[in-house]
Amino acid sequence: MTWCCPKCMEPLIQQDKIFRCEQNHQYDQARQGYLNLLLANQKNSRNPGDSDTMIDARKAFLRAGFYAPLVEALQFLVRTNVNKSAGCQLLDLGCGEGYYLEKIAASLGGSAAAYGVDISKPAVRRAAVAGKQLQANCDGLALHYAVASTFAIPLEDNSIDIALNVFAPFDEQEVLRVLRSDGVLVRVSPAERHLFQLKEKLYADVRLHEKPLALKGFSIRTEQRLQFLIKLPNAAAIESLLAMTPLAWHGDPEARIALVGSGELSVEADFYIQILAPKEVCEQ
Repeated sequence: MTWCCPKCMEPLIQQDKIFRCEQNHQYDQARQGYLNLLLANQKNSRNPGDSDTMIDARKAFLRAGFYAPLVEALQFLVRTNVNKSAGCQLLDLGCGEGYYLEKIAASLGGSAAAYGVDISKPAVRRAAVAGKQLQANCDGLALHYAVASTFAIPLEDNSIDIALNVFAPFDEQEVLRVLRSDGVLVRVSPAERHLFQLKEKLYADVRLHEKPLALKGFSIRTEQRLQFLIKLPNAAAIESLLAMTPLAWHGDPEARIALVGSGELSVEADFYIQILAPKEVCEQ
């Protein structure tokens, strides 16, 4: 499988560092190894997606292992839902700096080809750099990244075995298009009490998360709620968690300063993890 041209959806053929389709649309590969397949009319701003500050905070927080129970749950679910022993095609919708895709692909023992898309160029750049380092130490693992929209995925129809989505927005019909008939979507959403202790420090009135809405065209195969306590040992960890979420610019500014200055905090992590399959498959 290869990337598709976002203009005409023809497969891209690689010639050295240049990717070209049959319509002669051309895309240069960045030196970090990723492609920029985000068209100008797919951008909602000059620099869409998460900022450098948010990406660096997320990288520091995730790679410190605070969400390790979530990663382990996702690794198990992906392994148990893979229908083939080799050649599994993974797609991370809104891959960020690549943490989840790396962990899941590596857990398959190098048998997966993994594709990550995100509209944030700084995030994809970091993902590609980290992916190169991982591939050097994991034989057979293939990680591919592109700056691209999850509402116009530059991949062929019926090409993906497992699509992963952790919090990021996407278009259901596009995911159905790229999923194989026996493929599944692994969707992670915040559950009611996710980061509750953080929010109660910042807001006078804390609103709980609502259960995720059903997705058009999908049926839920399995659903589980994963809850665990995160112990943030220092101000740097608290600051990273704040900076990687919208909480960074919401809530009482003085309360935020006091929160970081407290030096440590225990906070709930609360997730819904759903395995979804195309509805017509479930109804057969």
